[in-house]
Amino acid sequence: MMRTRPQGSPDRNRCQAARRGRWTAGLLGVFAIAASAVAFAIASTGAADAQIRQTTRYQHYTVSGRTSLDLVRSMYRNGPRHWGNSYILARIFMQRKFDVKVRRQGSGCRVAGLEQNISFRIILPRMRPSGAMSRHTRRAWTAFVRYLDRHEKTHRKIWLACARRTALRARRLPANPSCDSQRAEVAKIINRIDAVCARQQNDYDRRDSKTTNRQPLMRQAIAQLKRSKSRAVAANRVRGRSSGGQALRAASLRCCD
Repeated sequence: MMRTRPQGSPDRNRCQAARRGRWTAGLLGVFAIAASAVAFAIASTGAADAQIRQTTRYQHYTVSGRTSLDLVRSMYRNGPRHWGNSYILARIFMQRKFDVKVRRQGSGCRVAGLEQNISFRIILPRMRPSGAMSRHTRRAWTAFVRYLDRHEKTHRKIWLACARRTALRARRLPANPSCDSQRAEVAKIINRIDAVCARQQNDYDRRDSKTTNRQPLMRQAIAQLKRSKSRAVAANRVRGRSSGGQALRAASLRCCD
């Protein structure tokens, strides 16, 4: 994630962005792309088989720009928030409802089924049409959005695998004298598997985030940022020679005003 802004000196822009808290890491750093939010409720009714129903809907935020660097800056300016003031490129939300089916058999109570209704919401960037963009940049943009979409769909795949594991373990519970106690056992299974699943999601983020800066759009943006910084440094040096170095010192003083 970057701290630079389109206008002004690089140092001034980084400090201004840090003060606003809008971006959480440097463009050249490694960052996480997504996080997941979970909510669930448990109810119980008659006998039924375990089922998993899932729906996915997409939400988009608008970005604009002519160059790769413009687009990346726009994503961090307009993208979804992550745990406070951090801005990220894409995100997935997951919400669930559980319906635990219990059935009394003889003197015991067994789990007859576990219905899970899971809703996913994936947030991705969408570019405002621009005829001034080069074909090279447009191809890089299209590939990057596919990369973000694949990343979020992998989060969805992990959650669905956890849902299947939850259903299987719930159905294997031995009979319990109390149906209320049996429901409590199902809730324990859900909590345990959720904890494991959350670690899997974090591990996946750490692994996949290492590939982000290798995407063509990010490589182009990084190269453009380096060239921009080099030109700014060269310009400051020229001004410094003509004014006894006052320009560079003044730039550093203006950084965080």
